[in-house]
Amino acid sequence: MCMKLRLPHPRLSNLALPRLCAAALIVAFMIQAASKAWADEQDQVRHAVSQGQYKPLTQIVTELSKRHPGRVLDVETKRGPQGALRYEITIADPQGHRQELLVDAATGQVIAQEAEQHDRALPMARLADYLKRVEQQLGSRVIDAEFEISHGKAHYKIKLAQRSATTQKVLMDTATGALLGQPGSLSTHAVTSAPDMLRILAPQFGKLPVLEIELEQDVRQGIYYEIELAQEGGSTLELHVDAQSGAVLRRRVED
Repeated sequence: MCMKLRLPHPRLSNLALPRLCAAALIVAFMIQAASKAWADEQDQVRHAVSQGQYKPLTQIVTELSKRHPGRVLDVETKRGPQGALRYEITIADPQGHRQELLVDAATGQVIAQEAEQHDRALPMARLADYLKRVEQQLGSRVIDAEFEISHGKAHYKIKLAQRSATTQKVLMDTATGALLGQPGSLSTHAVTSAPDMLRILAPQFGKLPVLEIELEQDVRQGIYYEIELAQEGGSTLELHVDAQSGAVLRRRVED
């Protein structure tokens, strides 16, 4: 059954309607097939749990609650450098403070732990001074700044607009305002191009409609592609993919 579409044009030819319905059916079929691929992968994880390769997530959360009391807010699956499954679990303690725990799915051990520390973010006036210095240093205009903490180090992820209509992304230390790493590292020749990266991922995710692909950088993951894919039912699958190897570093489903 094809649902009627509300179109901005007051009139539509009899030939156009069947084409629109067919296109809608094709897109729906592609989304359904891609969603099945994602479900198959989840089945593989469940099978690995049943075989004792991974600990059940409920057991991991129960054990964590003994050492980290609080409420679980979010659980995301991530992959280590060798493809090992990990869980990134966000917990709010009784005082309302949040922390992220990176847990090995096989052992249940906490690999890394980070607590939100918003008090380390800069007040407006100081941040404005630091960002103005970055603009003068790089000769570009800052259009985006996001506070982050990774491996205990606080920084701002900054996006700059360049005269060539391209963007540049750098990391800035909150304590000193100094740039972390070499400016322009996102354009390095070692980074796999976006179309080549999509071809690498196509065998696993090729039927999912691509909503966005963007090159990003942070201290923990280095340079990576953030890719947003549409799934059945209106949800999206967000992937973080190593910009050189194509290894999936992080997966997250959002409603």
